[in-house]
Amino acid sequence: MKSRYVELSLPVDVLSRLLRERSLVASEFRCLNRDSGEASRHAIKSSLIRSGTPD
Repeated sequence: MKSRYVELSLPVDVLSRLLRERSLVASEFRCLNRDSGEASRHAIKSSLIRSGTPD
């Protein structure tokens, strides 16, 4: 295996959940295009808003 990176795609709600549950932090990933960046920012904001709210 050459690369130590994996390119993947996941739904914004899954990204929000992973961030909210602290299973993933924003500094651990980067977005490959503008649309992904916008969706990621939305997921980060959503996870911060919901982090204080019980599921």
